[in-house]
Amino acid sequence: MLVSEQGLFRQETRQSRNRAWLGEIVMISPPSRWLWGAFAGLIALCFVLFLLFGQYTRRERVVGQVVPSSGLLNVAAVSTGAVARLYVRDGQVVRRGDPLLEVSSERNSTDLGDVHALIGKKLADKRGRLEADFRTQQVAARQQTQALQEKIELLYGQLQQAELQIVIQRQQVESAQNLLDRIQPLEKDRYISIFEIERQQSAVRDAHLQYNGLVRLRLDLRQQLADAKEQLSKLPLDAAVQHNQIAREISDVAESLAQNEMERAVLFRAQADGVVSTVLIKTGQMVSAGQPMLSLLPADATLQAQILVPGRAIGFISPGTPVMLRYAAFPYQKFGQQRGRVMEISRSALSPAEVTTLTGQVPPENEGPLYRVQVALDRQYVLVFGKQEPIKPGAAFEADVLIERRRLVEWLFEPLYGIRERLKEAG
Repeated sequence: MLVSEQGLFRQETRQSRNRAWLGEIVMISPPSRWLWGAFAGLIALCFVLFLLFGQYTRRERVVGQVVPSSGLLNVAAVSTGAVARLYVRDGQVVRRGDPLLEVSSERNSTDLGDVHALIGKKLADKRGRLEADFRTQQVAARQQTQALQEKIELLYGQLQQAELQIVIQRQQVESAQNLLDRIQPLEKDRYISIFEIERQQSAVRDAHLQYNGLVRLRLDLRQQLADAKEQLSKLPLDAAVQHNQIAREISDVAESLAQNEMERAVLFRAQADGVVSTVLIKTGQMVSAGQPMLSLLPADATLQAQILVPGRAIGFISPGTPVMLRYAAFPYQKFGQQRGRVMEISRSALSPAEVTTLTGQVPPENEGPLYRVQVALDRQYVLVFGKQEPIKPGAAFEADVLIERRRLVEWLFEPLYGIRERLKEAG
């Protein structure tokens, strides 16, 4: 008779055989494991949110300088000399016409002493003589005009008298001729002698001669009157010619005198209302022609920043683009960055010569084309320990132009966007 396996072994033996020799698997989950998992998930969620909502601004770092909106008024020496007097200082407010400084160019000679003073005295004497000649010429012109007018009046009188004498003499000629005509027939009857007739004929001839003489006198008086009138009409023109000649000589002397005084000492005055921006010289310092001495900031001028932006970034810049400036004179670590906004962009790239003129430096060859950009400053000053320190023209700075602001995920997938756009164009 067979015995079943269930009956052959005891229940405890069967249960022991069913167990693995390594024991049962037990899942142990301590609380710290759940905490670390939640923390990792939170970090992953924050990273995803950061990619989705975080933003990054692309910046273009440039350099530039501060310039006045209406230009800086520079005062330069016109000739070589020494600064004799300095009437202003940095930051001083001046009005149009106020004296700024005086430059002296006096030269001394061993034999003549102060050459400029001697030349000035000679020129002043010459001008005095010319002015005396000018006054004399005016008096002479008036006297000649008066003399001619009197002569014309006298000739008119003489002409009238000659006309009257001609009339009388014509009557005498006619009377003598009539008498001769009446007595000539009487000579045949011996009522009158031949001698009387010849004497009457002589009287007729004398009357004709006197009449012809008066006619010639009238012609002569008329010619004299015409000449006097012509002289009187030409006199203002001749006087004006002499007047202009002397005036030109006086003007030439005055110009030479002014040039001499300018070479001797030049007083520079303010060309407009404003503030003295920079004084580059001191009293007693020698200056040469064309050397800058000081500059004026016009009263109505505001300061703006001028930067040069490379062509690779100019396409993303437009009026209103924000700019962050860091002045070299005011470290941004202590005084912060200053704000500004793009105001104007040049339409064409600057040539290397124009860049050199603006910056005073030759641009690097690998920089590419540069565009001039004008930036309006939010403030005309920098807060230095609670005090408003004005920004000075010409101040150098480094700036960041905030070109483009996008979310991080857009920057991350930008290559994919580019591929998609190219596929669209290709399709």
